[in-house]
Amino acid sequence: MKVVKRAGVLEDLDIGKIRIVIDFACKGLRVDPLELEMDAQIQFMDGISTKEIQQLLIRTAAEKVSAEN
Repeated sequence: MKVVKRAGVLEDLDIGKIRIVIDFACKGLRVDPLELEMDAQIQFMDGISTKEIQQLLIRTAAEKVSAEN
């Protein structure tokens, strides 16, 4: 699967990079990083931009936090 970087370059999707961002973003929150990653990956598609990935992760995390409250 390919992602479109900010500069418009296509690159292979690197789940490792996404995990680093997810782990950082979840610190101090009651959100399971692995669960967030799994839920977000369902919505990934070939050609998705890194900006769309960020927005998807934020939206998924917000849904999880609000669902717990």
